[in-house]
Amino acid sequence: MKRKIILCLLSLLLVITVPMAAAARTSEKEDEGPVGRPSVYQVPIETPKPDVTPLAVPSPSPSPSPTPSPVTPNVGTISTATPTVPPTTATSTPAPASTATPSATPAPITAPVSPSPEATPTPTEGALNIQCGGDNGAIQGFTIDITGYTQDGKQYSREFRSNEEGLISVNLPTGSYTAGPKVATSANQGYDLPDEQKFSIAAGESIYLSFDFIANQRNLQLTVVDDDGTPMQNVTIGIFPVKEDEQLAEEVPIKDTTDVSHEIESYTQAVADAEYQADPYNRSNAITTGKTDVDGMVLLEEVPVTDVVAVAIDVPDGYTMEQIPTAIPAGLDTDFEILCEYLKVDVEIVNDKTGLPLVDAEAVLRTSKGVELANWLTEGRPHRLIRIPAAEYELELSYEGQTETLHFEVTNDTTTQVVDLQTYLTGSVTPEEPEKDYAFLGLAIFASLVAIVSLGVLGYFGMKRWKENRMRSGGYQ
Repeated sequence: MKRKIILCLLSLLLVITVPMAAAARTSEKEDEGPVGRPSVYQVPIETPKPDVTPLAVPSPSPSPSPTPSPVTPNVGTISTATPTVPPTTATSTPAPASTATPSATPAPITAPVSPSPEATPTPTEGALNIQCGGDNGAIQGFTIDITGYTQDGKQYSREFRSNEEGLISVNLPTGSYTAGPKVATSANQGYDLPDEQKFSIAAGESIYLSFDFIANQRNLQLTVVDDDGTPMQNVTIGIFPVKEDEQLAEEVPIKDTTDVSHEIESYTQAVADAEYQADPYNRSNAITTGKTDVDGMVLLEEVPVTDVVAVAIDVPDGYTMEQIPTAIPAGLDTDFEILCEYLKVDVEIVNDKTGLPLVDAEAVLRTSKGVELANWLTEGRPHRLIRIPAAEYELELSYEGQTETLHFEVTNDTTTQVVDLQTYLTGSVTPEEPEKDYAFLGLAIFASLVAIVSLGVLGYFGMKRWKENRMRSGGYQ
């Protein structure tokens, strides 16, 4: 009996406690209130707003959830204490503003609002691309003029210069234009200019043009060396045109009229030709000139790409001024070597009576002022002097106590010169008696004897034959 009473009490305790626990949990949820809205049962706590105002996201106002009624167990007459629920219409606590403030309560998940796409602007320009290049390999620095009118009638005029890749890229308003090389500019100097090109360009369109420049000038890099390959400094080089023979057209004379202009023109041309031939490589006739540096090099700019010649028109002492031209062929080649020869003087000394070369005599070369320049021992053959400046010189000869001084002059208008000198000194070589050729003499005597004998035999037989003929003819009685 006791056991049944205990079981009934335990059952009753469970029936009472379980609904109370459920009611307590429901009350806690009601105290939190709806999501995004504070409960009416508690004063909302003001949360400080951050410095950066968050983006306001519109969200629907949630309706308050209905308060569930507590579950009352139907067990006998035992009553259960039911918590009193305050009315939902209480106005003692003011409602927060509609602006969402950051709180520990997560914001409701709402679908993101996609911004409306921006409209793509309509292009109003086109792209112009120009490639420039010269036949000598140059691509940078060519100047192109672009002129014309835009679609709305505005005038356009600008100039552009090609970059290190030879390109010009520019955006142009829609319209009609003309592109062409700029005339009378240093950038395009030295080239035959290509023709202009006309074009029209539309919005968003790309136009490609090319301009080929033909070089009519070049920069020559000349290296001047002498006979031994030594670089020559302070040599003035002139570039001269290759003169071609020009023939004047013959004019047909008009009846009863004499036109002397042809004769005057012919005479003037003849005088000019004569002056040119007398001094063809005068500095005034040069296209350009330049002087070599310590390395024997000189840069001559703006030289025509036609056939020209390079001539040394001013050289240091001891070098020739014969002005032998070096041909530079037409084309775009720029590097050439020019030979500047030194003077070569061959001194030959002979005896004035025998004409034999002077051997073993001491020769001393001096200037006209007596400054010794060289000495050598004569060997019976010409002695060469090189790099000797054009001037007057004296040569002192000595042999076995006898001395004679001779004089000669060197000029620079001929590269190789021969100086013949005669002296009374005999040197170690004397004239010898020529040996007689007895073999030849014997042969001559033998030939003479043979000839005499032959004549004698022929005379004997000829006389005998003549006598026989006379006897047959009765000439002898």
